[in-house]
Amino acid sequence: EDLEDRVTFLCDTYNALIQQQGLKESTTEENMEFVLRAKEVFRDHVAWEATPFYDVAKDTKCVLEGAQGVLLDLDHGTYPFVTSSNTLAASASAGTPFPMSKLGEVVGVAKVYMTRVGDGPFATEQDNDDGERIRAKGGEFGATTGRPRRVGWLNLDELKLAVRLSDCSQIVLTKADILCDEAIVKTYENGEYKEFTGWKSVYKNGAKSGDGEGGSKELSAELEAYVAHIEEFVGVPVLGLGTGPDRADFVWRKEIPDFWA
Repeated sequence: EDLEDRVTFLCDTYNALIQQQGLKESTTEENMEFVLRAKEVFRDHVAWEATPFYDVAKDTKCVLEGAQGVLLDLDHGTYPFVTSSNTLAASASAGTPFPMSKLGEVVGVAKVYMTRVGDGPFATEQDNDDGERIRAKGGEFGATTGRPRRVGWLNLDELKLAVRLSDCSQIVLTKADILCDEAIVKTYENGEYKEFTGWKSVYKNGAKSGDGEGGSKELSAELEAYVAHIEEFVGVPVLGLGTGPDRADFVWRKEIPDFWA
């Protein structure tokens, strides 16, 4: 009943910004015409059920994926350099909505190095040749804008915090192939860097990526040492490792869990 009042309020609010840009103001009349037309178009395509996932999730297996990094969470992230919502796994119950009793196991996903888009703290950022090299190999550019992402070494202090905030039972690491041929790889922990011998190849058989064809999928000793240290510091198992862009490139380090089947 108060639709026109709401539209008028929005017009008054945003017209002040439009004026500053020297553009034509937007009227209540033209916006009301558009909104009412849109209402008719979408009338038969909107689900008014308030909890569409609630009943479905009781009998059906569902996969929920977070859209932003944990430390971009509105409440727990690096405010004010955060997104506009809550990104923790528990927020699925409020945002979907999804029954908390069915939330189940939470698996965290992280790259073996770090990236960040836009401003905000980044203790391990490599604004140098190392960062440029990893950015190029990893294709770390915005999918839409092509904007270069900020790149740095893996911050285990932050990863450990992210795991605790989302109550992850296990984690998966990705893009291990990108750090092939790095003489030294680093982690950041307890406020300082720790260095590791880099790996020439992802697998013991010498392959730099792919599914380990021509040998087993056993990781190279250098990569395994790096992953095992992350596992020990963060305090949860590293379930598996991504060694390339295809599904066949995934390496299980632990027994495949039931929820994955």
